[in-house]
Amino acid sequence: MRLSNGEVLLAWPLAQHIVTQGWFYNDGSMHRAIDLRTQIGNTSTQPVYAAEDGTVDQVQDWDGHTKTGMQSYGNMVRLKHAPYEGKPLQTRYAHLSRYCVKLGQQVKEGDLIGYSGTTGNVFGAHLHFEVILNGSRTNPLVWLDSDSLALFISALMVFPPIYLNVLAGIGAADRQLLEMARVFRVPFRRQLWGIWLPAVLPYFRSAASLALGLCWKAGVAAEVIGLPAGTVGERLYTAKVYFQTPDLFAWTAVIVAVSVAFEHLFLAAVDALVRKVGR
Repeated sequence: MRLSNGEVLLAWPLAQHIVTQGWFYNDGSMHRAIDLRTQIGNTSTQPVYAAEDGTVDQVQDWDGHTKTGMQSYGNMVRLKHAPYEGKPLQTRYAHLSRYCVKLGQQVKEGDLIGYSGTTGNVFGAHLHFEVILNGSRTNPLVWLDSDSLALFISALMVFPPIYLNVLAGIGAADRQLLEMARVFRVPFRRQLWGIWLPAVLPYFRSAASLALGLCWKAGVAAEVIGLPAGTVGERLYTAKVYFQTPDLFAWTAVIVAVSVAFEHLFLAAVDALVRKVGR
């Protein structure tokens, strides 16, 4: 979609907006795309939609075994959109199970172009989505609907510490108690409350105390970048641009106060749960 100021706002290519891999890989190397989750319930085949009006300028059929070069994309569709600031703009949709468009076909934003899959060089079902400006891949999150950007950025920041600490908590569960529960066929609900939660919650609390701070910082930063209407980040950015110093300090104080209050309330709830399961 083209906004009145000439900026581009791309639509999400999937109905579910769950980012599983961002612009960087976990080891810090460049991914130059985002991966979107397609495993919903028992199915991994989801409809894939055009992110903006355009023309199909490339389609590719996977040969079924090659996982290098362009074949690493598997079944793939690329769309050519109207230029942005005089530069060619394209979007790429990869690892499809199949596509339902043909070369040269005109599509509208939201039109069905294919179905997600596991073709090409993949380790699980997902949609690989790229935005290409003037021949160079750019971060798709910058182009997508910014109303949800803060949530996704916050989730990406929170997930690693929570995941790693919960995993450590699971590994620290008393194996002798688990073996006894198995021998005596203790119901899973009682195992959950008596063994798993007491082991995991201390690790989860430690991760939450770190992750909540990161969550607020990343969320506000994403709002400042995306500027969704009516958000704290948008008000903060406006105050900065127009040199409204009192408003700038006021919104900063609001962010700090709300984040501290939320963190204390959340950790208090976790502490209450720890005491409850520890009885």
